[in-house]
Amino acid sequence: MSTGGRGVWNKKTKVDEVRSIDALDLQRNGVFSKGADYSWTASWRRDGEVVASVTYRVECGENEPSGLRFIYSITSKETGEKRDYNYIIPVVTTRCNYGGKRWWFVCPLVVNGHSCLRRCRVIFLPPGAQYFGCRECYGLTYESRQRHREKFYEGFAKPYKAAEAAQRKLARARSWTKKEKLWRDLSHAYAAIENFEKILTRPKRIPNISYKEK
Repeated sequence: MSTGGRGVWNKKTKVDEVRSIDALDLQRNGVFSKGADYSWTASWRRDGEVVASVTYRVECGENEPSGLRFIYSITSKETGEKRDYNYIIPVVTTRCNYGGKRWWFVCPLVVNGHSCLRRCRVIFLPPGAQYFGCRECYGLTYESRQRHREKFYEGFAKPYKAAEAAQRKLARARSWTKKEKLWRDLSHAYAAIENFEKILTRPKRIPNISYKEK
């Protein structure tokens, strides 16, 4: 992501192309101290080319900013229809133990009829979504790559290797007792692989997500 007050700074695009905006990054770059007439732009690049951008400006309350107004367009990949978005995401502050204050977004989404209103540092716009919101509303996780590798190894790579080993031993086995044990091992390995494939292809329940006016 790159963003700035009529300027930019660079940051790599999130995994799975989930676009995000971090309130702490905005605070460090002075977004909340510039006033209502100051506009900023966040952009995302792929191979050096801008593929998405969002304009936002501070909405002022009585003594300090009360929210950020987000302005952007989304073009449907299916129909080619372009839709414009212009809405406010509230912001609040908390006092830090070491002095000063920290800014947070207040998630504006309504999920299955329930307003979120969670305080969050980062807001996300996943592929296919219309509004920025918190990771809980969109079901996003922070699982590490190591965790994904462990799941893949235990669910697929390990039983696959076990199946290959059982097949090799089965070709050399002579006794029926040995063959029966290898057939059981092979059956268990295939069952584990099939179960892992079912988990990967299991359809996810899609929540009804909308934006709540401030």
